[in-house]
Amino acid sequence: MWSTSVSPPTRFHPARRVLRVQSPSSSDDGDYDRDYEEETASESRASDSRRGFGGLQAMVIHTPVASPVPPSSPLMAEPSRAQNLSVESIARAQNFNGSFPYDDKHLQFIVGADDISRAQELPTTLKQLGGMSNAQEATKMLIWATVITFVCLQKKFGREKDSWEMLAEKAKEYIEKELVELGLEETLVAKTVNELESVASALF
Repeated sequence: MWSTSVSPPTRFHPARRVLRVQSPSSSDDGDYDRDYEEETASESRASDSRRGFGGLQAMVIHTPVASPVPPSSPLMAEPSRAQNLSVESIARAQNFNGSFPYDDKHLQFIVGADDISRAQELPTTLKQLGGMSNAQEATKMLIWATVITFVCLQKKFGREKDSWEMLAEKAKEYIEKELVELGLEETLVAKTVNELESVASALF
């Protein structure tokens, strides 16, 4: 006797309906049952592929993408030199021997980008001292950078003298000592320092 049963759609395959045909123990009938089930499953898969994975309609979710912050935005703008320049920041740049570095970064920090080329030019008074060896030229550069920084403290932080007086004293001792090492007579040290400070004042 033949009987048929229809299985309800599964959760993930709502379009799949498998018709199972049960028959007496006959090899031919068994083959027929298997073939019929495979054909039904194949049709269900084709239906699923049209509907999307698991029989569900495909859903596209649009996620908004944040716009990049333009370089000119205040969020990405670097702090200005005026905001960074302080007695504390200058003190951190001072070398152990009292000098200040002669390099683009420090000079631009002290005088600004517009005057850095002028700050890099050594005064004639300093150029004429000593010889032309690499060591002596390097010393002259450090002297000049130290003079510029010392004048910066006087010009921009005159009201805070109590906070930088000691580092300025150390810087001045370095300048005077190295001028003598370059061959300048001690009696001319004070005059030469004043001349260098006068030239440096034009940068501020």
